[in-house]
Amino acid sequence: MKFYYQNPFPVSEDKTDYHLLTDDYIEISEFDGKEIIKVLPDGLKLLATQAMKDVSFLLRPQHQELVGKILRDPEASINDKSVARTMLKNAVISAERKLPFCQDTGTAIIFAKKEKRKLSLTEIFSHGIAFAMDSKIFEENGVELTDNTPEEIKDLAIEMIEYTEFNKKLDSQDRELQETFKNLYVANIKRFTDASNGNYLFLHSNRSNVSFSKLHGKIRSRFGTKFLKENKDWLR
Repeated sequence: MKFYYQNPFPVSEDKTDYHLLTDDYIEISEFDGKEIIKVLPDGLKLLATQAMKDVSFLLRPQHQELVGKILRDPEASINDKSVARTMLKNAVISAERKLPFCQDTGTAIIFAKKEKRKLSLTEIFSHGIAFAMDSKIFEENGVELTDNTPEEIKDLAIEMIEYTEFNKKLDSQDRELQETFKNLYVANIKRFTDASNGNYLFLHSNRSNVSFSKLHGKIRSRFGTKFLKENKDWLR
């Protein structure tokens, strides 16, 4: 068989629409007799922060056009068009920076710490950081965010597979913990409800409360049972 070389990183025509983020953080330096562009560390930080926000809330126009074609496809089923229409509606909400596009696929679990101790779920709401959209909110409140450990993520993944693929049932203790979480979560969310229109309030880095549409559907969130068993003080 004849060998054909394939470039592992082929570069094709770049059709991406770019926008200028800032003119700052850029310097022209010289290296080995040649001019080079030097990007300062704060510039990379700003770029990464904005990139994460855009990835969470925005989709490429080319992708949206493909989804839109489903609505015009005579061979598409009613269900196909319903799913496409829902995706486009969600994309509009997401583009308005109200809720990230993937709000239905799950949310990373975090611990919030203040005064060298973990905050309970109610304290997270009472400190005004439950709906914080910007990491500055946590910094301003002296709250440290701690990611899940690899072991916690692994335990949750195994538990999810057991329930979805092997139809594992919750025992009475696990059901009680899940109900405690849901009841506490709903009770705290109601504290952030705008009585005039029933909308929830979202906290931005400028400390202003901005209304956004009420979360749709029932609250189906469920924390890992092992996580809840090991962190019962969180359910306060």
